[in-house]
Amino acid sequence: MAHIITITGPSMCGKSKVIKQLEMLSTTQKYKGRFEIVKVPKYTTRPFRQNEIDAINSGCNNDLDVLPVIGKFNECDNTTMEDLKMLKFNAFNKLGCDLVYEQYGHRYGIKLSDLYNYIRLGKSPVVILNDVRAIEDIKNLLGKQCISLFVFRDVLNLKRF
Repeated sequence: MAHIITITGPSMCGKSKVIKQLEMLSTTQKYKGRFEIVKVPKYTTRPFRQNEIDAINSGCNNDLDVLPVIGKFNECDNTTMEDLKMLKFNAFNKLGCDLVYEQYGHRYGIKLSDLYNYIRLGKSPVVILNDVRAIEDIKNLLGKQCISLFVFRDVLNLKRF
């Protein structure tokens, strides 16, 4: 049975590395054909980071966990700041994102239909989500079909507490 997997954690803690490990695991002899991982990127209004721009320029778009809501690198020439804000605000509706949340002044959106389509195909979509309400919304919609992982920066040491 396919599951939606949400991965949460602080910046640079290794969320993308966890996805790569899941992808590798799904191709091993033991698990091949039992589950298939599909990374589902979110749409965002935030500017791309340098590593994301490098991935786009080198044709490695599969390494991205975000997509711009407008523009090649999420910027538009000859557009006023107010017009740009309005374009970005309305873009989520035009893209068909039904789950939209804001974090650190930037908006993120996901098409739930993409998640459902992958599950129908027997694939397990993986999405990086750092908004607890967005994870709760997905869990409310899918119940036990949603698995959530939290990635720590360090191995948890309970003796420190």
